[in-house]
Amino acid sequence: KSKGTEPYPSSYKVFQNNLGSKLGGAKNQIDILKEADYNSTTIENEHMSVHFCNTTGLIKSIYNKDLEEFLPLKQEIIDYTTSKSGAYIMRPETPITVYTENTGMKIHFIKGPLVSQVCTYFYPNADHIDLTAAETVICARLFSSRGIPDPIDALEVGGYVQVVYKVAGRHNRETVTRYTTNLQTDKSFYTDNGLEIRERQISGDKTESNYYPTISMAYLLDDKRSLQFTIVTRQPMGSHSKQSGVIENMIHRNLAQDDGRGLSEPPNDGSRIEVVVFLVVQSPVISSRLARRLALSHQHYPRLVWGNAEEGQKAWISKHKHTYVP
Repeated sequence: KSKGTEPYPSSYKVFQNNLGSKLGGAKNQIDILKEADYNSTTIENEHMSVHFCNTTGLIKSIYNKDLEEFLPLKQEIIDYTTSKSGAYIMRPETPITVYTENTGMKIHFIKGPLVSQVCTYFYPNADHIDLTAAETVICARLFSSRGIPDPIDALEVGGYVQVVYKVAGRHNRETVTRYTTNLQTDKSFYTDNGLEIRERQISGDKTESNYYPTISMAYLLDDKRSLQFTIVTRQPMGSHSKQSGVIENMIHRNLAQDDGRGLSEPPNDGSRIEVVVFLVVQSPVISSRLARRLALSHQHYPRLVWGNAEEGQKAWISKHKHTYVP
């Protein structure tokens, strides 16, 4: 049952946003869509700080303030070239790092009292930079949990990094996100199959033989440090680890050939997709509790619909239905 102003499950409730008028001089408190200073590409909240590479705009480390743990974390976008992969068979050939320090890009950030984010816009083949025509956009966000008394509730708001990938399918490429850490994982990683968490052992040198289904989360665990790096996903995807401390997720496939396994056509998908993940750096005990709650919030997040209420809250409510409970 809901309390106070919280809506019931499967219901909706209208709230009026007076934030702009209350802040008054908002420009003094929020830096909006400002080109990042390469010497200060760091965002933080009450629980963690995230540092970004000054040449690629991607994450390079995460610091957990509660645990006082610093985790070097190299974030990459990798394309596997292929001439044999199809809808059901994965046969990657050469991994290529898509975005490097030589790639055309713009880095923008927002730093405010509720949300801080760094967005990187990539233009590998553009003659000029236009934010609306970026091939790929990657945004990392931190939310403030100030004022939330329950520690687990506070972590559910501010204990993770939200990363949004907006990626277009490239011809005959299988696109992945790779995270390289210094965790000692003894050549193992973990994924959930919808029923339970399964330990996966790295075996052999073939990439395709070490890919496993991930329904809602995958993680690396360092038993000696009692530290866990967890990726909580909004949609199912494949996860892979090629060596200790490294994990990657498949986020897009655009293939030009049929693999003869039943589809009878190539999965030629050049669409632009949006993938949302939560990155958590925590102890195994807290990670276990937090990741389950984050997975649920991924699947059942509130849908926001905005309306103009310039005539005032009372007048708007008199004309529209503002609550619904099934």
